[in-house]
Amino acid sequence: MSRQAPTPGLRSRPVVGAGWYADPVVDGNERWWDGSTWSEHVRPYASPAPAPAAAPAGLPTVRLSWKALDIAGDARAISFRGTTYPLAEVDRVAYKATRHSINGAYMGTMFQFRLSRPGASGQFALDGGSRDTNIDAFRACWNGCVDLVEAVVCPRLAAQDIARVAAGGTVTYGGIVVGAEGVRAKRPLAKVIPWQEVTGTETNAVGALRVLTRRDGKGDKAKLWAGVDTWNTVLLPRLVRHFTGA
Repeated sequence: MSRQAPTPGLRSRPVVGAGWYADPVVDGNERWWDGSTWSEHVRPYASPAPAPAAAPAGLPTVRLSWKALDIAGDARAISFRGTTYPLAEVDRVAYKATRHSINGAYMGTMFQFRLSRPGASGQFALDGGSRDTNIDAFRACWNGCVDLVEAVVCPRLAAQDIARVAAGGTVTYGGIVVGAEGVRAKRPLAKVIPWQEVTGTETNAVGALRVLTRRDGKGDKAKLWAGVDTWNTVLLPRLVRHFTGA
């Protein structure tokens, strides 16, 4: 560990436990946050693999063979298309289920699921068509995979993103940028919506996740949105709850 004189201009940060976080002044460094102020202690950025947490009890076991697609999952890993994704290594997730139609005629429900880990990424889609062929098996498989990542993967990834934001950085989910001051659209000169004006999130029928805000006492109004089929957008509600206290 090296020592360095306190750097002028270090910003305060939202309340978070003591620990090493990205240095808000020098890229590539970590700085020790003692729980209330930044210290003079810095070190080169390192990301040692954390010891895997014990998986929650009662998680489902998933198994589905359909055409050339063989899907299996449990509290340790999910595999499909010949690739295994240990849940402790998964670094990106995305999933959504949507009903689709043409000119008002029901054409089926599609269940989409994506995972990524170092060295591999993949996806599967299950669609029984307008006759809903195998719809119950497809729904059970997709729900099981979602339950596994929601219980094992999403809490870990959300905690990492919360720490990054709390240290003064930003994370991007689709078209939404999250920072310590609030949220904004991913476009030049977009205004930040402060956390105190954010009231929650909601997902609509076509898989768009919206950030809701309160303006002028007129209730909740959707201000920003991102597709939940984009990487890690499903983490956004966790960050909103954390930074708004909702």
